[in-house]
Amino acid sequence: MIIRRAEAKDVDTLAKLAIAAYEVYVSRKGLILPQMSYDYAKIVEEEQIYVIDEGGTVVSMLTLTPQDLYLLLRNLATFPQYQGRGYGRRFLEFAEGEARRLRLPEMRLWTNEKLVENITYYLKFGFVETHRATTDGYARVYMSKYLA
Repeated sequence: MIIRRAEAKDVDTLAKLAIAAYEVYVSRKGLILPQMSYDYAKIVEEEQIYVIDEGGTVVSMLTLTPQDLYLLLRNLATFPQYQGRGYGRRFLEFAEGEARRLRLPEMRLWTNEKLVENITYYLKFGFVETHRATTDGYARVYMSKYLA
């Protein structure tokens, strides 16, 4: 397993990964999530997007956005057939390492309030809910993790 920066060659895979990872929420909860239509070419070019590469196959992605006082985890997704193998946990550990490297004392993220499994998942890794708000038409749960 290799964590590496995403490259232009990964753009089509990233778009497919987002649709595959989030389409369960379309059928189960009627949600169309913004990550499903991101411009991944632009994100690869302008932001910090990482992939987990297993033997030449991209299986998971993570977008990080450093801010002045915290590291924002913007998008964490894994192809459904690879879920449950620890890739999300590995990326959360990686993100924490990046925050420490950047000397940022906190990580933040948000998820949709209907995605209760995501909320439970992040709580398990030490995040706490800070507040809920509707932003850009999405009912979001905002979460934070302070680093020791």
